[in-house]
Amino acid sequence: MLSNIRTALVALYQSGGFVLPIVDENRDDDEPTEFVRFTFVPADNKAASLGSGGIDRHVGFSQFDITLSTGNGAETANTKADELLVLFKRGVTQTYNSTVVKITKSNRAQGRISNNKYIVSVTVYWQSDIAR
Repeated sequence: MLSNIRTALVALYQSGGFVLPIVDENRDDDEPTEFVRFTFVPADNKAASLGSGGIDRHVGFSQFDITLSTGNGAETANTKADELLVLFKRGVTQTYNSTVVKITKSNRAQGRISNNKYIVSVTVYWQSDIAR
């Protein structure tokens, strides 16, 4: 079930027509020069309804690290962050294998330089109600 949530979020990113490739967490091999690193962090789940046939609410967040070459200013990263915030705005849903993921909020962090790359992180908070 968590893999369906993760896949739904990646599919939503890919539907946005972004030219930056997505790179999974814990991957450094053959990293492109500019990319978006995707990190999936499920948090807690709780009962959304009672009973053996009830629904569990899964919540968590995902981080999209827009990673660009340094020395080109912040404009491109800021534009891409804005595009992600529009795509992952509150209330947007994405379905994968009948699992519906709803975006509850999203925000961006200040840009930073790390390993000679300029990185702007966009954090997307989500929830998904899944039958037991």
